[in-house]
Amino acid sequence: MIKLPFYEEIRIDKKDIESWKVIIENLKFGTIPIYFFLNDLEEQLQEKFISLFFDIIKDRKFNLFFPYPVYIISSTEKSFGTKNIIFKSKKELPVFFKKDLQKLKARELDSLKKILLNAERISNIDEFKKLNFIKENAKKQRVLFNLTSEFNFFQNILDETTDKEV
Repeated sequence: MIKLPFYEEIRIDKKDIESWKVIIENLKFGTIPIYFFLNDLEEQLQEKFISLFFDIIKDRKFNLFFPYPVYIISSTEKSFGTKNIIFKSKKELPVFFKKDLQKLKARELDSLKKILLNAERISNIDEFKKLNFIKENAKKQRVLFNLTSEFNFFQNILDETTDKEV
């Protein structure tokens, strides 16, 4: 069963690089929003973990933002590229996935079961296929928008000229 999309914290407190690799490689990216909490480590070890993390991400071609994001909580001052996934504290994380759990009503539970069933079906699809499908549809919608805006432009001109003639 798929988990609800609330942040899951993964504390990195061991100083063993091999255990870090195992944690990162066995992580199921995109199933739930995740953040790594590194503030228990020394600053040099935090930088090593972040470098290792980005190396594994590049090798495995993981997407850090789709369908659910992966963030890092670290006190390091070093910049790691343009990706804005490193934060100083939990309070700085995007609030969208910060939720208080409440008891659900019967209707809400029924809806949740349907959603979870559909989410399970969707998660069986390859993520690269999902991204390609979204990109292809976006291109088609952009073309459609351009064609309809041109049509609307000429339709407005035609309407104005026919109004003036009458």
